[in-house]
Amino acid sequence: GEPRFPPSLPFPQFPFDTNRGYCMATNPTYDEFGQYVLDDDEDVAEESEEVEERVVEGEGVHAEGDEGSPATMRVEQQEPESKEPDTQIILQKEMFPSAATVYPGAETMVQDEDTQDLTQPIIAPISKQRHDLTVDQDAEPERATTAPISAKKVPQKESGIPETTFNKQFLIGMLDHPEMIRNVALIGDLHHGKTSLMDLFVEHTHLTPQKPRFTDTRMDEQDRRISVKCSPMSLVMPALSGKSYLLHLMDTPGHVNFSDEVTAALRLADGAVLVVDVAEGVGLQTQRLLVHAIQQQVPLAVCLNKIDRLVLELKLPPADAYHKIRQVLDELNTIASQAAGGLLEPATSPAPTPASPTAPLQPRLSPELGNVCFASSQFHFVFTLQSMARHYGAKAKPAR
Repeated sequence: GEPRFPPSLPFPQFPFDTNRGYCMATNPTYDEFGQYVLDDDEDVAEESEEVEERVVEGEGVHAEGDEGSPATMRVEQQEPESKEPDTQIILQKEMFPSAATVYPGAETMVQDEDTQDLTQPIIAPISKQRHDLTVDQDAEPERATTAPISAKKVPQKESGIPETTFNKQFLIGMLDHPEMIRNVALIGDLHHGKTSLMDLFVEHTHLTPQKPRFTDTRMDEQDRRISVKCSPMSLVMPALSGKSYLLHLMDTPGHVNFSDEVTAALRLADGAVLVVDVAEGVGLQTQRLLVHAIQQQVPLAVCLNKIDRLVLELKLPPADAYHKIRQVLDELNTIASQAAGGLLEPATSPAPTPASPTAPLQPRLSPELGNVCFASSQFHFVFTLQSMARHYGAKAKPAR
């Protein structure tokens, strides 16, 4: 049975093993904490080996127990003799081949790790190109007068305004003819190429090359690389017939948080160009802008931008690229048909005007109707089927 402990000891002083019936403290196999101890004499001797101490008597040492100056003692530790073989590391042994062995005849240069100057960063920051359009303060303040626009004079000194392919006096003279003016809004989803398309128009109408993202004049726009405010620009560009028109182009933001800028631009615009990334397709913001433009009865044209991505990134053959473009146009026509009430007017109907409450519906978007163009801002080209046919038709025309 279980052993009885005296009343003076309410709890046992040593752990008790109920299976064996004896106290583990008295068993040499277990220690006072109940942990198992090996029975091997050699292992116990290695773990419990103590350093022997030897007392060496020095000069003037009194007998043990005498009163007086204490005995002078020197304690030395006697290290046990090691029976294991010598395992020292041999530094002369070559563990890896040297550079001369691997690359015979090559010049080896050994440099310190921190050879770069502390003033030079390890990773250089991206250089930000900032630009702004300013007018010289010494110029004549003719623009603040109340005279007609055509009678105003261009300041003699202007700084920051680049030279254009058209004359500024010709541009000012066209302001007196409203029938020669077109207000066009560039709308589209974020990063679909509206600002890059505007840069392409700037490149074709300016003599000197300009910086990219020319219409992003705000510092936050240049830092974030997105358009925050609507940026208008007046350009004189010719049509296919050779007749020049004054275009007030409005580069609108594509982010959904700045949709108010797009709404204000559509109220002022005579027409809108919906820029769509043909590789990404029709997104949610593109659908909203398409429906909003149709509800505002603004004539639409579609610009399928970044068509170079079909070849360079997606690596589509011509047949697959054609079906991809057709799929995007079919999706746009489906959304436009639902927003217009289920029907699309043919291209032979007159163009709708925003002021007319009984304006006809949006014509169907199709390249053969002239309201779809193809562009690549990276490779600097924009064309329609009509402009492409005229360009190559003139080249293929036989000489008389």
